[in-house]
Amino acid sequence: MIGTLGAQFLSALADNALLFATLALVRKQDYPAWSGPLLQEFFVGAYILLAPFVGMFADALPKGRVMLLANIGKLIGALGMCMHLNPFLSYALVGAGAAANSPAKYGILGELTTPQQLVKANSLLARVYRAP
Repeated sequence: MIGTLGAQFLSALADNALLFATLALVRKQDYPAWSGPLLQEFFVGAYILLAPFVGMFADALPKGRVMLLANIGKLIGALGMCMHLNPFLSYALVGAGAAANSPAKYGILGELTTPQQLVKANSLLARVYRAP
């Protein structure tokens, strides 16, 4: 359980660090000032467009595998930025990975805990992801 919470925390930390790195990259490449919010829209747009489908994807595979594939997608997006590919499309790929990761991060608890521990595990995870 602690390992799962730690992994979820590190994944969320990496997503936020990647946002700041991508914003810095866009500024360094002399994109206009309005491109920062547009960059976030590419992430959110990918997330919203894939939301109806990622639940079925997460249900079709073991949650650990879904999370691995989602994080590989995020890694490919980050590597795309490092290779000077379009930062907007690269960050949209990160958003797609985040969308795929979302249902799996809650669903994995059912695979890792007993039914008696599930409520407590969900509450701990919800506290980690609660908006400030």
